Amino acid sequence: MREKDGSNHSSSPTEDCTFLTNAPFVSVIVATRERPDSLALCLISLLALRYPRYEIIVVDNAPRTSATAELIQKLSHETSHVRYVREDHPGVGWALNRGIMAARGEIFAFTDDDVVVDAHWLVNIVKGFGAAEKVACVTGLILPMELETQAQFLIEAWGGFSRGFVRRVFDRKENRPEWRLYPYLGPERFGSGASMAFTAAFLHNEKGFDPALGAGTRTGGAHELEAFFRVVMRGYQVVYEPASLLYHLHRRDYSRWREQAYWTKCLLDNPRLVFDFFGKFLCGLFSLLRLQLLKQKGEKVYHPCYPKELILTEWRGRLYGPIAYIRSRWEMRKLSSGS
Repeated sequence: MREKDGSNHSSSPTEDCTFLTNAPFVSVIVATRERPDSLALCLISLLALRYPRYEIIVVDNAPRTSATAELIQKLSHETSHVRYVREDHPGVGWALNRGIMAARGEIFAFTDDDVVVDAHWLVNIVKGFGAAEKVACVTGLILPMELETQAQFLIEAWGGFSRGFVRRVFDRKENRPEWRLYPYLGPERFGSGASMAFTAAFLHNEKGFDPALGAGTRTGGAHELEAFFRVVMRGYQVVYEPASLLYHLHRRDYSRWREQAYWTKCLLDNPRLVFDFFGKFLCGLFSLLRLQLLKQKGEKVYHPCYPKELILTEWRGRLYGPIAYIRSRWEMRKLSSGS
């Protein structure tokens, strides 16, 4: 049965038992590069998941050492749940696509190597696919593993990775939010790549993630945002399910993603969207000008503790994002033609 935003979606023990009995096989894909210590903690939590049928695929991305391979080899003596694959092209998009090729599940769930998942993370993210009629993607709630540095506090003060504690459904019809640039600059509110799952059918049909986006490329991120955008634009739905919980180790220093890179990719791949985009862009530009006027009048636009250098970094990232994507895409095509 379809559930509207904010509805009570608790289930009875009988319903839970029935769901677990018929639960689909899930492939959990973790891309990593030279972080065996945090990966070990992540895998310990994944192996403790209360879910009956799943595999864990660790993708070692352009490794410089054998540390990750040795960790998985050691774990393989204790469990058959964990599989190791290697992707020599650097970049999270390449790594995730390699994991997709190796995966055997009906649903592909993705998380990062610097998280600890709740024991019910997977069961609740899979349940999210039943929250609406055409769900192709489900994201989950991400809370901080620690709050010790100024940068970590600022991440949470500025919104963090949490998207709230209420289930939301996003699409282009009745579950369309009132955001001026939706869905072009809205997918960052759907969730994060540290906690997301897609149907295997959707990702196979879409040929996975764009390797020109994400960590390890010039863009530095946004691979998940572009995938969320494709879900909505193809007529499917994204569900944000806060019952699916994990804890993320926030960066201890300043860093910003260039999220605007992904809509550059969207417009390059779909030139017919340009008129729709720029109509909404003009409305968004009006809002930015309004914020600037408020700032000139002395009103607080940003959080009072938000450092000016971080604001500048954020805007530099926004401006450089499209350039970064075009350069990254050119490099990917050159790499593909040479292989």
